[in-house]
Amino acid sequence: MIYRNSTGNLKICEIKEDIERWRQKPETKEMFAKLAAERGAFIDRLLAEIKAREK
Repeated sequence: MIYRNSTGNLKICEIKEDIERWRQKPETKEMFAKLAAERGAFIDRLLAEIKAREK
């Protein structure tokens, strides 16, 4: 990816580096942890409903 930095110079940057930098941010890690917890809670609730129906 090519873009202009704050001084107006052209800078060439690999998108992989940008993505990796984004992944390392604390707020990104927090967001993924929250999503994983929500997904886990949903699956637990779904399994509990299935078990309740089987009885």
